[in-house]
Amino acid sequence: MKKQLPTIAIILVCAVLAFMLLNANREIDRLKQQLKAVAEAPPAVAAPTKEPQKISAVQPRQKAYVQAEDEAIETNEVNAAIVENTLQNQQRIMSSIANMRDNPTMNKVIEASQRGTMGALYADMMDYLNLNDDETRYFMDLLMYRQMENVDFGMKLMSGQLSPEKKQEMAAHLKEVNVEMKEQMKTFLNSPEDYEEFEFYEKTMTERMALSQMDQQLAAIEQPLSDESYRGLLDMMHQEREDFDWTTDLHDQDKNDVSAERFSEDNMQKHTEDVSRLNKQIFDAARNILSAEQFAAFEASLQATTDMQLAQFQMAGQLLRGQE
Repeated sequence: MKKQLPTIAIILVCAVLAFMLLNANREIDRLKQQLKAVAEAPPAVAAPTKEPQKISAVQPRQKAYVQAEDEAIETNEVNAAIVENTLQNQQRIMSSIANMRDNPTMNKVIEASQRGTMGALYADMMDYLNLNDDETRYFMDLLMYRQMENVDFGMKLMSGQLSPEKKQEMAAHLKEVNVEMKEQMKTFLNSPEDYEEFEFYEKTMTERMALSQMDQQLAAIEQPLSDESYRGLLDMMHQEREDFDWTTDLHDQDKNDVSAERFSEDNMQKHTEDVSRLNKQIFDAARNILSAEQFAAFEASLQATTDMQLAQFQMAGQLLRGQE
């Protein structure tokens, strides 16, 4: 199987989209607070100007004072209307994002984009299986069935419009879809060895991302890994992750709990610390496999990939907790 896995750019695009949607949610919350503050604030009243005590000046000053108060009230009303209008526009945008798949034209655009993404992600796997054109289409159809359900959930989740109950309901549905897809994939591949390799491929996407980036750096210094060394490093990384003593269950991709409690700040911090300890173990093992130059490239690639994934994980946690 080829070693290159062109996922870094794709993941970065997804991270940018998630960041934009997270900022949109933050803006909606900010506007709500601003609207509340405008509604509750007492009207700003201009202080009367100090003038020499003249009886003839008393009435004009009182009139100006009242006029300033009226203008302040009117200004507050205008500000409230502007904030309310902006808030409604933001919420309409988020609603449109959540329901984008309901639009046939947009759904086709999204599906075409996702099909291209999945084709890039699984290109090595399809080459390994040596699929013909019809088999490739069916293989991609199976992947797309699951992927589009994930996209639908992701859009609705990032829109901030799902109740906790709906989140759990949709997460449970995704688990059922995943099981169904894998059963159909097992039947399609019709080979225990090929299906085992498919499962391993999916389980090691994280490791492959780091190794793909490392391969690019090693190619520049003309010290590429052999296929055997690549597979040995991949197996080692996967086994270290499987055997690691996690303090939280956030690494469990098969668990469908998307509650705010599971993605609490405390759990997120523990998960970050776990990943740091896991990487240290992987680095220690990799030193016995790689040359000094290869290890330097591996260390930089794994750290960069880890930082990117943890940033995405933090954004996902904020969305699930509904925080600003």
